[in-house]
Amino acid sequence: MHHHLATRFGRNAHQISGREALDNETLYRHVPAIFAREAHDSRSERYVYVPTIEI
Repeated sequence: MHHHLATRFGRNAHQISGREALDNETLYRHVPAIFAREAHDSRSERYVYVPTIEI
């Protein structure tokens, strides 16, 4: 299984790509923020948190 997922943007960006869906373990290793259970403390009270993993 070979995937490309951008972990940085711009020059020298690391990528994982492929034709198959990424499993949750792989996603967690590369983009753990999508598994956050609440908004970051830096967000205002007007911010509406929607868990990315549910989308």
